[in-house]
Amino acid sequence: MRDTAYFSTMGRFVHACVRLEVLLETAPAALPAGVRAAQAELAALLARMVDGSLQPTEEELDALTARAEAAIRDGQAAG
Repeated sequence: MRDTAYFSTMGRFVHACVRLEVLLETAPAALPAGVRAAQAELAALLARMVDGSLQPTEEELDALTARAEAAIRDGQAAG
């Protein structure tokens, strides 16, 4: 059974993925290719988490969240 901290970390990751998706939908032409690639990769990982084929550790989720947040910052800086 996962603890509350794990689900909180997962929630932060999902929130960052959604923010990145919204950024992609609202300004696709202005985004660098690296931001689009990060979004596609993170969305694929999220889909695997949802279907149960990937169960990252809390530390891995933190790292993925940091990647998503970095992509968001890069996308906002480009816009």
